[in-house]
Order: sequence, then structure tokens, then C-alpha cells
Amino acid sequence: MSAPRTPRSTEAQPQGHALRRPQTREQMRRGLGHDWAAKLLALLAAFVLWFFASEDRRAIIDQTYDVPVNVRDNTDENAAETRAVTGLSPGTIKVTLSGRPERLRELRGEMIEAVVNVTDIAEGSFNQPLTVTAPGGTEVVRVTPDRVQGVVDTVQTRSLPVTVTVYAPDSTLMPRYQAQPAEVTVSGPSRAVNEVEQVIYAPVELQPGETRSVTLLPLDGDGQPVTDLTLSPATVRLTRAASDGQPSTALPVRLAPPPGGLQLTSARLSPEQVRVIGPADALEGLTELVGTAEYRTGSYQTEVRFEPPSGVQVLDRVTAQLEVRPQAAGTASPVTTTELFQSVP
Repeated sequence: MSAPRTPRSTEAQPQGHALRRPQTREQMRRGLGHDWAAKLLALLAAFVLWFFASEDRRAIIDQTYDVPVNVRDNTDENAAETRAVTGLSPGTIKVTLSGRPERLRELRGEMIEAVVNVTDIAEGSFNQPLTVTAPGGTEVVRVTPDRVQGVVDTVQTRSLPVTVTVYAPDSTLMPRYQAQPAEVTVSGPSRAVNEVEQVIYAPVELQPGETRSVTLLPLDGDGQPVTDLTLSPATVRLTRAASDGQPSTALPVRLAPPPGGLQLTSARLSPEQVRVIGPADALEGLTELVGTAEYRTGSYQTEVRFEPPSGVQVLDRVTAQLEVRPQAAGTASPVTTTELFQSVP
């Protein structure tokens, strides 16, 4: 029978732990002391990175944006529907905001509100201050300019026919084009509406029987686009007939001379040739088209009027830049318009 085991004494354990503690502390001291320069450099680099990262978040900077100007008109509801603002100048302003870099980077000019209030302002010209609202987290530093000008006008509506222009450079017969609808509504400030002389579209070349949608453009008497208007509809369907129509030709334009007492010293036509269509027998023998203009003393632009032969239709509109002066008694007869055109470079 084996002897009973003697219990292991535990009194020696605290002594073992006590021996290991000094060893652990010694190892820590050695670890901290080993390559201390590299550790210090790493700590310094981490601090520099933290400083610049937090500095970017803490910094307040300025940034300038191009901001569109909006118009506010809270005039009586019935009256506001018949009012419009034109000639807004400038239409875009510069707004400088201050704020945190990350907030300013998020913004665009369209996100900043710049408003001119024309409520209850009488019709006519105005010069009003702007109200700029800064987005959250920013402040307005500067607004340039801080005022805008424009015109409060009455809204007007007109119905105008679509001027059908024909483009067929390789055709000896004038193609037949039809716009649908043939008439459009032009609405906007009365000043702009009254400037419109015709509604056209960019010339397009269509094949016989082809239909295409074209965008309309309102023009003034000088052939320049008129802005601030709404066209309804803004596009029309243009169709070329399956078979072409009457013969066409281009003729040079000659101005009839001014009446007695006036001398034409300079004339410039635009264009110098016009397209005409009509029966073949009516076009035969036509070598030029004579036009008349309003003659008066001075330098001015006017429209040339034509009276073509029966059955002939003029397709182009011609304007003339004229210089007219009184004719002194006993002076030689004024030069003909043909001679003038030949001398104009």
C-alpha cells in the first residue's frame, strides 16, 4: 500500500511572483530605453499630422461664388400676373462667404440665394438693393455689386405667323414647306413683345416628304434675337411637300433714286440679292429687282420695299444702311446706287 501524497506547499509561490516582478519592470525599462530617438521621432510625426488635420477643420476661410440674381414680386396677385422684369443688370453677382473649408467646398453659386424685391414698385426702371441669404454654417462677407437695375414692365401677348424659310441650294424649283402650327403665341414684357417683327427657325434642308421639328426664334426689325420672351409652342413641325413647286431664281437688288432735293452719298444693302419665285414666264427676262426706301436727311437704316411683277413673290427681307444729305443747288446729279455699290468695298 503506497504512502499518502504530501500536499504541495503553496507558501513558496509568492516568492516566485516576487522574483518575476523585478524582471518584468527591468524588461519594460529596457524596452523604453531601446531606440528612444526613433520612438520620439514617430511621436513627433504623429503630432504634426494631427495638428494639420485638426487645423484644416478648425480654420475659417473666405471663398467667392458667382450667384444668379432672382426676382421677387409679391405685388397683388392679380397685378403680379401681368408684370415682368426685363433688362436685369447684372444678372449674376459675386458673393464672398466665410466658413469652414469643408463646408465651403460643398457649395455652388446656385445654392446661394440672392434676391431683388420689386414688390409694389411702379412700372419703369428701378435700382434696388440685393438681399443675400448665407447657407447654414457660413456668413456673408461681401456682395459685389450690392444693387441691381432693371425694368418692371407689363406682360403682353401677341399671335404671330411662323415665317417659313426655304433652304434648297441644289434645286431649280422652289420647294414647298409648311409649318404646323402656322401661328404661335409670343408673350412677355410689352417692350420685348413689341420689338418682334417675325418668328423664324434656323434653315434646314429637308428631303421631299420629310418632316422635322424645328425650334423657333423671335427676331426684331434688325434681324436680332429678342430675349425675355416665351413662345407657345416653342417648336413647330416643318414638312416639305413630296413634289416641288414654282421655279425660283436670285436677283440683284437696285435702289430707286431719292426724290429731288436729296443726294444719296452712301448705301449698303443686306443682302444684295434676293430670292424670288413665280411662274417661269414671269421670271423670264428679270435681271434685277428695284426696291424703294424711305429717304430723309441723315445716316440711318431702313427696310427696302419691293413691287415685283404679278405672280412673283420675294422671299427675302432686305435692309439698307443709307447716308443722305440735301442736294445743293447747281451741283452735279447724284451718283446712281449702282455706282455706289460698286465703290463700296
